[in-house]
Order: sequence, then C-alpha cells, then structure tokens
Amino acid sequence: MDRVQEMFNKGNYDILSSSAEFLPTNAHVPASVMKLWFRKLKDSIIPQSYYFDCLEIGKHVKSEEKLNEFVTNELPKYNQFVIAVLVDFLRELEKFHEQTKMTFTNIAMVFSPSFLRCPSERMGDIFTMNTAEKRFVELLIRKLKTDTINAEINAMEEAKRQTLPGSAPWVLAMKRVNNSSTTNLKKETKYRLRGRSSETAKAHEG
Repeated sequence: MDRVQEMFNKGNYDILSSSAEFLPTNAHVPASVMKLWFRKLKDSIIPQSYYFDCLEIGKHVKSEEKLNEFVTNELPKYNQFVIAVLVDFLRELEKFHEQTKMTFTNIAMVFSPSFLRCPSERMGDIFTMNTAEKRFVELLIRKLKTDTINAEINAMEEAKRQTLPGSAPWVLAMKRVNNSSTTNLKKETKYRLRGRSSETAKAHEG
C-alpha cells in the first residue's frame, strides 16, 4: 500500500499500465489507498459547511429531486465532479455485490467518512450522526444523476489535457477542493448538535 501511495504522490495514477512500477496483488491495496487519500483531505468530499443539509435530505427516502438540485445547484463545481466520478465507480462496484457482499448499504457504510465529515470532534456526536450519514450517502449513490456533471468533467478534461497531461480529472478536481479554505463551523455545529441531542433525549424519555 505504501508503494501505491508513493506512485500516486509522484503523479502516476495508472497502476495497471505497463509503465507502472509494479502491479498490486489484490484490489484491497488501491482501494485502501483511495479511501486513505480522501480521508486525509482538509475537508470531506462534500464540504462540512453542507453537512447538516445532507443529513436533512437523507431523512426522506423519496428525496431524489431534492438531492439532485442540492448537488448541482449548491455544491462547488469541483466537488460535484469528484462526487459524480466516485458515485459512478461505486455503482459499478455494486454490480458485483453477490461476490463481494458490497451492497449499496455496505458501500455507504464504508465510504460515508469520505463523503461526509462530522464537524464535531466529540465521539458521542460522531457516533450519533453515523446512521444519518450512511442514509444520505446511500441515497446519493443510488439516486444522483451524473450525466450532466460527467459532461462538464469531459469538457474540463479536454481543456486540461494540454497543460496537465496524464492527470485524471477527479485528481485535478480534488487538488482544487483540497486547496480551498475550510469554513469555520464551530458555533453552528455546537448549536445544531445541542438541539439534536435534546431531541434525541426527549425521544428516549417518551
């Protein structure tokens, strides 16, 4: 895994080509590197400033229209690009769920920390929000319409090809995302988490 990560750090993302320094022995190696890379970003794939909006959308099973409006109208373009590419990849992965056991639900469980990052650092808050995060991410993977976003990605890739040959479009996008500033959410997070904790306590009392 360290060697694959080193390749990526050098700008070589084509691990299956004949020019690759070596071939990984199983799919777990590149998968682990990808998850680690996402989780080391300054912010999650969906910025933390949209965290509670995502949880609200995830409350409703039939939120397809609201979900797509949110992603295409609210999120920054480069975040949209990464989301679309990753969602399409995860849909391909799900097709083999009989062999891999990676259903949409299990995929959402594994990748929710990459898509969303709880603004609170308190373990109790992180644990409480986990189910809501997985519910939103599963909805995202199942229902996001990626055609329009992919068309923009193709246009971006064509424009970038002359100046940055060999770079995958999602990598270019995440470089932009990672360089953007992270919104200060401490006050909003404390306020909203406090309200949600009170609601949870009342529900248990009832």
